Amino acid sequence: MKAMPTTVEDWLDQMRQAVPMRVEPLPLRACPGWLWREDVWRHDSGRYFSVVGVRASVGSRVIEQPMIDQPEIGVLGFVVRCPNAPEWLLQAKAEPGNVKGTQVGPSVQATQSNYQRVHGGLPTPMIDCFVGSCPPGGRVWSDSLQSEQGDRFLGKYNRNALVEVPHDHAVPDAAQWRWFAAAEVRRALLVDYAINTDSRSVMVCYPWNWMTDDGTSAFTRWQEWPDRRGQSLWSSAQSTDDREVHA
Repeated sequence: MKAMPTTVEDWLDQMRQAVPMRVEPLPLRACPGWLWREDVWRHDSGRYFSVVGVRASVGSRVIEQPMIDQPEIGVLGFVVRCPNAPEWLLQAKAEPGNVKGTQVGPSVQATQSNYQRVHGGLPTPMIDCFVGSCPPGGRVWSDSLQSEQGDRFLGKYNRNALVEVPHDHAVPDAAQWRWFAAAEVRRALLVDYAINTDSRSVMVCYPWNWMTDDGTSAFTRWQEWPDRRGQSLWSSAQSTDDREVHA
């Protein structure tokens, strides 16, 4: 039996070996359910997303390019717990286009069409933590609308959320979900192609104490930073409004 990985990198290596991926380009006519109508490439359900042509002008500069039009709001959410110290539920997310195939995604990373299973996919694990009421004994620490990548998506927004659950809350019994301590998550953020962009977009919206080792205030050791940058970070962290937010 393989040893349980202790670092995010080791875990990702195992997941990449377990889920090898090969990406092959296909002609559009070979994609079932997708149609070219009125100069737009779209799914015959009218959901999921479409590809449109966009013209934008900035002063005298005109840019024309294809963009993904997906007006529905997706969910990017992390589940966290604090049995003794902050822990994060990471998901090994295999996606075409990822460098190395698999990277760390949020606990839930799903478009509305995904979790409503418009395209006939499997149920989205943990979606109940973010759609509907907060889990019993849990708490919503952050929940806000944030824009998707503006150079590829046309006016696209996601709900970026952080939900705390009790330490014994049921989570997916699958290798692609793992709890990791805050210290290991911090370390993984410095590794290229480990933490995906969706995860990072959620992480900048949460209370900073969830990324500390003991759940106390962040940047404490920087209070006396000689050039005042540390002091500014400390002051900013202390002024954060940490009131509970409900979706």
